[in-house]
Amino acid sequence: MGCLGILINAGWTSKQAIMWNIILNLLAYIGVAAGVALGSINEDFELYGTCVIAGAFIYIGMTSMLP
Repeated sequence: MGCLGILINAGWTSKQAIMWNIILNLLAYIGVAAGVALGSINEDFELYGTCVIAGAFIYIGMTSMLP
């Protein structure tokens, strides 16, 4: 709902915003499936992938808290 609200607030029509919101949600599921597949193939990928993702969340959190 947050992404949908941002798109509508940016001036997109409701139909465009809903369509792109569905596409973005489907891409998230595809990314999860790819990550799980790669993690099951190689254990090193799971370790480094977890570190990269954790670092990205820390970066996003810190840039949101510190102006």
